[in-house]
Amino acid sequence: MLTYGYHFEVCAIEAQPQLITLAGDLDNQFHHVFQKKYGYRKRTSHVNMRIEPDITSKEFLNIIKSSFDIDNDDFEFGLVGLHPCGDLGPTLLRLFNEISNIKYINIVGCCYMKLSTNRCLNVGFPLSKFCKNNNYQLCYNSREIACHAIENYIMKLNEGEYWKLKIHAYRATIEKILIEMDSQYKHIPLANVKYSIDLDFGSYCKKATSKLFGDIIETATIKSNEIENCLKQWNSVVIFYSFRLFFAPLIESSFYMIDICTYKNKEMK
Repeated sequence: MLTYGYHFEVCAIEAQPQLITLAGDLDNQFHHVFQKKYGYRKRTSHVNMRIEPDITSKEFLNIIKSSFDIDNDDFEFGLVGLHPCGDLGPTLLRLFNEISNIKYINIVGCCYMKLSTNRCLNVGFPLSKFCKNNNYQLCYNSREIACHAIENYIMKLNEGEYWKLKIHAYRATIEKILIEMDSQYKHIPLANVKYSIDLDFGSYCKKATSKLFGDIIETATIKSNEIENCLKQWNSVVIFYSFRLFFAPLIESSFYMIDICTYKNKEMK
C-alpha cells in the first residue's frame, strides 16, 4: 500500500527467512499485475535480519542506507512497526529518540508478555527510568491479558454465542495437563485452534500440540474423571476470563502512557 498506493520507498525488515520468501512471492505477483495496468513502480526492498535490543543507532542507519542505496547522511525516513513483538517496540522507540533522521513512528504493540523485565536493560517494561526507580511491575498474566481484543469477546457475549468461548476452558485444561507432564511446559505457545460446536477436547489437544510436540497427551488422561470435571466447569472459566478482560484496555493503555511519558521526558537518552 505504501509503495504502490502512496509512492513511498519502503524497506521491510523481517527476522524469519520464510516470511521474507513469502513476501517476495506476493510482491512479484502484485508487481506483475500493477505494472501491466499502471506502469513501472519502484518495489519494496526486503531485509532478512533481527533487530536486537542492543542495536546501535549507527548500525540501524547503515541498514537503511544499504537498503535504499544511500551514500550520505542527509536523508529522512519514518518507522512503522507492525507486530513489534516483545522488546522490538521499545527498541524502535529508542531508535526514534536517538536518530534525528527519523521523523515519525507508528507502532502497533503486541505480545506484551514477551517484554523483558530486567531492570538493568534499557528496553522491556517499564521503559521509563522513573517507573524502574519506583519498582513498577506487571506480572506475566497482566501483560498477557493486555494482548487480547475485548471487542470480539463482547460481541460473542452480546450475541449469546457462549459456546464459542468454550475454547478457553479447553486451553486452561490443556495447560493443566502439560504442566503436570513437565513444569517447563508452563505458558508454552500452542497452535491456534478455531472452536466449532463439534470440536471435542481430544481433537483440540491433537491440533493444539501437533506442530510443537506431536500427539503427546494420552487418551486415558483426556478421558479421566479429573479432566472431565474440569471441562464441565467451562462456564465458570468464561465468567473468570470475562472479568480478566475488563482490565485488558487499562493495562494496554498503561504501556502506551509510560512510553509517551518516557519519550516526552527524553528519559531514553
